[in-house]
Amino acid sequence: WLNRRGAPALQFNAARAQPKGDHYQLSVDISQDQAGPAYQLHVPVAVQLAGRRLAWQTVVELTHKQQTVQVTVPSRPWRLAVDPQFDVFRRLDPGELPPTLSEALGADSLLFVLPSAAPSSLREAYAQFAQAWAADGVGIEIRWDKDLSQLPTDRAVWLLGWENRFLPRLAADLQPQMLLSATGATVNKQSLTRTEQAVVLTARHGGASGTVLMWLGCDNPAAFSGLARKLPHYGSYSYLAFSGNAPTNILKGQWQVVDSPLYMQVTQSDHAMVPAGSIVLPPRAALIAVDTPAAAHGK
Repeated sequence: WLNRRGAPALQFNAARAQPKGDHYQLSVDISQDQAGPAYQLHVPVAVQLAGRRLAWQTVVELTHKQQTVQVTVPSRPWRLAVDPQFDVFRRLDPGELPPTLSEALGADSLLFVLPSAAPSSLREAYAQFAQAWAADGVGIEIRWDKDLSQLPTDRAVWLLGWENRFLPRLAADLQPQMLLSATGATVNKQSLTRTEQAVVLTARHGGASGTVLMWLGCDNPAAFSGLARKLPHYGSYSYLAFSGNAPTNILKGQWQVVDSPLYMQVTQSDHAMVPAGSIVLPPRAALIAVDTPAAAHGK
């Protein structure tokens, strides 16, 4: 049935708030973007309220393709998220998910961009690295950065080298989650130096819902063969760091999603400025509670 109609996809169009006695009325425009009629959906909503650290949560019912949902909240709402923990069986917008290596490694069309300003030994190592990937796949193109005026947005792009002229583009896309300079990077509060570590980073290319932009910086030619073998096994991660000739993984993780299309600031009827902040969800209870030492050991 789902295959005939297509799984639902949610779009979040606007959110407005106005006082209602001692409370506020929050109006949210939500649409279902799929072929065929609307589904009847129960959709969780989380709201950041003035004076509260944890999000206020409720569930709204959707029955139409285009719908304005009204919710009364106990204090002024600053921002909200629709289905923030992916409870609804639906198609996700790419902007809801962190970019990962698997998006580039498994892309149908991939552009490698080599660093023309790198030392000759590294230029050769990067070129061999890209050619090895190209030999195993289709739809792969290899270019030097000096030959490109801009990066295409219709395919996944893999930048190579600390000297790559497009590296500032990736650094800008990843702020403020990390800091990247010509000598190293700070990722998840861990400092990495280009002389000691090989670093792999991913970002969204062409906006929150765009294709993936991936970068590898490695000043150790001896580590490239090991990186080529190991990177396909780290597809679920947004960033990686390796050390040594083997090389050995020393850091891995996923970026926090900061620009999801289903997160939005609430427009205030009195034009109040929305303060800086984020939606903090209460911790979820475990699906199975372990009450006794015997239960913890499966007895």
